Amino acid sequence: MVVARMTVWKYRSGQREEALETLDKIMAIGMRGFRGDVILLSEEDPDSEVILTFWDDEDAMEASAEQLYHPTGALKEPLEELEKYLTGPPEVKEFRVYSARAREVTPAITRPA
Repeated sequence: MVVARMTVWKYRSGQREEALETLDKIMAIGMRGFRGDVILLSEEDPDSEVILTFWDDEDAMEASAEQLYHPTGALKEPLEELEKYLTGPPEVKEFRVYSARAREVTPAITRPA
């Protein structure tokens, strides 16, 4: 059963773009059972973002949370760097994925240069 985590990050004023670069480093590391992610940027709140991550199962999602909250190895340095942009800990919610549909989302959407 595929599961998802929704994480809402709040950044210090004007720091979201810098934080996104650091988050890209974290997401690029990859973890066991990771299926993908969607990063949503609010036009109304330029100091926040929502990240949806998808996992093979609850065990993989829980293992990733352990790495995030007790970082070691490759995650330690980028997570420490990310902390300087945050106003506090993220809001986290976990879900069971009932359905998902996407049409070639990745090729059609690119990050701004």
